Amino acid sequence: MRKIREVLRLKFDAGLSVRKIAASLRISSGSAGNYLHRFNACGLSWPTSLSDAELERRLFPPTPTVPSDQRPMPDWAWVHAELRRPGVTLALLWQEYRLTHPQGFQYSWFCEHYRLWAAKVDVVMRQELRHNACLEDIDYRSPRGLDKALILQLGSGQWLRDGLNLIIGGPTGVGKTWLACALAHKACRDGYSVRYLRLPRLMEELGLAHGDGRFAKLMAGYAKTDLLILDDWGLAPFTAAQRRDMLELLDDRYGNRSTLVTSQMPVDKWHALIGDPTLGDAILDRLVHNAYRIELKGESMRRRATKLTAAGTSD
Repeated sequence: MRKIREVLRLKFDAGLSVRKIAASLRISSGSAGNYLHRFNACGLSWPTSLSDAELERRLFPPTPTVPSDQRPMPDWAWVHAELRRPGVTLALLWQEYRLTHPQGFQYSWFCEHYRLWAAKVDVVMRQELRHNACLEDIDYRSPRGLDKALILQLGSGQWLRDGLNLIIGGPTGVGKTWLACALAHKACRDGYSVRYLRLPRLMEELGLAHGDGRFAKLMAGYAKTDLLILDDWGLAPFTAAQRRDMLELLDDRYGNRSTLVTSQMPVDKWHALIGDPTLGDAILDRLVHNAYRIELKGESMRRRATKLTAAGTSD
């Protein structure tokens, strides 16, 4: 139960300031001020004959039941993208939302829940992903072999709900990691848990975990992650221990969680890369056979950027 009556008593009977009321009751100044503001807005007078329960109902009335089709959840991903445009504010986007849905959520709720959503996405982006990439920023005019229909399908998240995998291949610099991060960003925005790992770093981490007793805990965490990105697959052959670890990792995730792999090496050479025919079959069966595949083409974007920079300098 909120300390509404105590706040009112200390304000109107004792004449204390909001700051002193908050300190006395060990609540925030914002909460104390909010109670007083709501009390005055209700047109009530002190002292009051209302019970504690009735007082709380008057100050914090329950949200009226509104059909979900009249009060839909805002599309936070769209809001996030729109805020990147010059002059666009949360207030403008909320007004647009309320024009479409007159019984939609109030402005304070809209702002609070957007910030909670954005904070969750930003934490993952800062800690995990190599690029701050968004699907909305993809330029399909560039001749890289991108199938827009497939990207939109992946953006819907159905592959994550189905526990399917994705393999993004192509030569160095064509944007494999960028696209993986864009899909991961969308997954974060949709509420999925994401881990981004370069495969060499993962193999090193698992090797160390065998020695210090963290292996089981580490694998359990990876098994629960909705989307696990393994970047730079195929830079070096697998050792015997790495083959066993990879099979265990993929077996734990198969059919339940999605794995995204980026690689310069064609899939038909992965078997030789893994090294052991039996374990190779088992690993590829759990990774490749239920995977969407995207093969990017074109010139290295890094090399192209270097050329453009050099051209600009020469001018």
